[in-house]
Amino acid sequence: MKRVLAAIAVLVFLYPAFAYGQPVAPTERRYDPRFRCPMWIDTARRVGWPEHALPTLDRVMWRESRCRPDVENLADPWGGSIGLLQVNRGWVRWLREGGVIDHSSDLFSGQRNLAAGLAIYRYACARHGECWVAWGIRTA
Repeated sequence: MKRVLAAIAVLVFLYPAFAYGQPVAPTERRYDPRFRCPMWIDTARRVGWPEHALPTLDRVMWRESRCRPDVENLADPWGGSIGLLQVNRGWVRWLREGGVIDHSSDLFSGQRNLAAGLAIYRYACARHGECWVAWGIRTA
């Protein structure tokens, strides 16, 4: 019995993942070193961001929130800005009417914030020919 307990102790000590029900060799996530917010790039692709926009999107996420979806800036005009892309609350009604979000609190979700940002990006492209104008970036 002592040998069994010793063997279990060694296994738990050498492979602590067993103790927590996790895989012994956790998969290592490899991020693209070009990005400052690499953990959000795959999500951005899934919601539909075009590949050519990803470097600028990454810079915007870093500048606006340091890659944190839980950031809120109440000092911004029109009720403040929320999330990864600091989507201004002035867009909430338009985003709700377009079915992008249900409530302003949805903007604290990284995925929903990226989807909202994409809707604003597309609107700006179509309306102004300057896709990043909502974030104060001029591309022309």
